[in-house]
Amino acid sequence: GDRVLVPAITPDWNSLEAQAGYSMHSGGMLAGWKFSNFKDGVFSEYFHVNDADGNLAHMPEGMDPADACILSDMVPTGFHAVELAGVEFGDTVLVIGIGPVGLMSVAGAALHGASRIIAVGTRPVCVEAAKGYGATDFLSYKDGPIDEQVMKLTDGKGVDRICIAGGTVETFEPAVKCLKPGGKIGNVNYLGSGDYINIPRVEWGVGMGHKDIRGGLMPGGRLRMEKLSSLVTSGRLDLHPEVTHLYHGWEHLEEALFCMRDKPRDLIKPVVVIVSRRGFLGLFGAAAATTAGLSLAGCDDKETSSGGGDSSKKTKKVAMFLDGPVNDGGWGASCYGAMVDSAKQHGWETAYSESVAQADWVSTMQNYVDQGYDLIVAPGNQYTADVKQVAKDNP
Repeated sequence: GDRVLVPAITPDWNSLEAQAGYSMHSGGMLAGWKFSNFKDGVFSEYFHVNDADGNLAHMPEGMDPADACILSDMVPTGFHAVELAGVEFGDTVLVIGIGPVGLMSVAGAALHGASRIIAVGTRPVCVEAAKGYGATDFLSYKDGPIDEQVMKLTDGKGVDRICIAGGTVETFEPAVKCLKPGGKIGNVNYLGSGDYINIPRVEWGVGMGHKDIRGGLMPGGRLRMEKLSSLVTSGRLDLHPEVTHLYHGWEHLEEALFCMRDKPRDLIKPVVVIVSRRGFLGLFGAAAATTAGLSLAGCDDKETSSGGGDSSKKTKKVAMFLDGPVNDGGWGASCYGAMVDSAKQHGWETAYSESVAQADWVSTMQNYVDQGYDLIVAPGNQYTADVKQVAKDNP
């Protein structure tokens, strides 16, 4: 079967709400959010997706399954806050909450051209990730009211746009206070408690300050998934910093859920990867046949003899390298197993390098090129830039 991206929000695309431009509310407010609300979740070998042609997108060849998971919810939700806030070139943007969703708001604001991005958050792992995504300044709730800190940081001017990806019903008051007239607030934070949101009358311009507050559920659908995934495959958006805890196999599902509940200091997002060898074997075989996509590089057209100088017996040499162990019981093992199975079928000579540090990716590939390997397999989108570099150096 196809490897597909499944968005967290799966609208009914023939609904009147979808035709009106609000597909996420197809059938009623928030009714496009079906998994775990109107139907069971997706922790299963099989699950149903409504309006599959409209909601499922093919997973790009070579995409890391962990990236695909982040694309299902974190990216579209975080980006939607940026869309709701209407971030424009040169804006000063405040992002409240830099968990996995807020980090994508930081990334989205940077992609939309924000010149200054002020992030509210203190956990070191999130702060470092936010820096990588474009945050320029950091604030903490522990250091006093957020609005006062923002006004001091901006010399009393305030910010143009605010993305709310964390907090409570009380978060809106300081947000309105530090927003410029004409500014917009985009909220994607789920408000699970509280009856009312306080809006400060004076700072809201006594009702006439042109300070907009917009809250919205992320859009879903095939087109949305295809466009967002292209940011990843093109190298414009690196999702690896989002995944701090990677598990392989069903047996780790409960452990991952408890990790989310307990929120250790080094956590951003846990992902459980479950890959069947049969599924990857087909993917590997197709990629090997085309030597394109999947972050694969055919670095040499030379054929090597299998021995004895008999040119009628020539063996293709195929190598794989991984940034993790080859026997990890998950993605790495599936990739390696697929290569071995394909090698048996086609009579290839194989080699592999495991647990390769990022600093050594280029030199590892170059070493295989120098040894005359015909195909080097780098099974993951994280390798794309280095693969392109080696391919360019070895036309």
